[in-house]
Amino acid sequence: MLSIRMRFATVVGSLLTATALVAMASPAMASGRSCGGGEAFSSQTCININGTGLKIVSDTGTYENLVEGLTRPDVHIELSGPHGLIKNCPATSVDDGQIISCTWSPNHTETGGDYYATAWFCYPNCIVLAQAVLDVHS
Repeated sequence: MLSIRMRFATVVGSLLTATALVAMASPAMASGRSCGGGEAFSSQTCININGTGLKIVSDTGTYENLVEGLTRPDVHIELSGPHGLIKNCPATSVDDGQIISCTWSPNHTETGGDYYATAWFCYPNCIVLAQAVLDVHS
């Protein structure tokens, strides 16, 4: 049978270990990656955010054309966040298997919430090809 002193030491040791594990898992990270597929898996758009807490170092959206033998003209990537449009990169043609990207590098504390990378195809009318979202929070 354990003495009261031994039981107390066991409980305190367990609590300190649990507290240390929680403390190591606590830092909020703005870093993450999320991808979304387009209609019938014809394309993929991803968002990759690097940073810590609410500080965003960079936000990159990518678009990949997954249709073999098809070149998509006039594709552009738009980055947006809790306050709306952040950056709209120029339109370009994207060959099958090709990946294009759009980067915003604020290196600054930003508003928490959902950040999006949206790939648009504008020929002749604009439609969303694919979109990815990532939640940034403290």
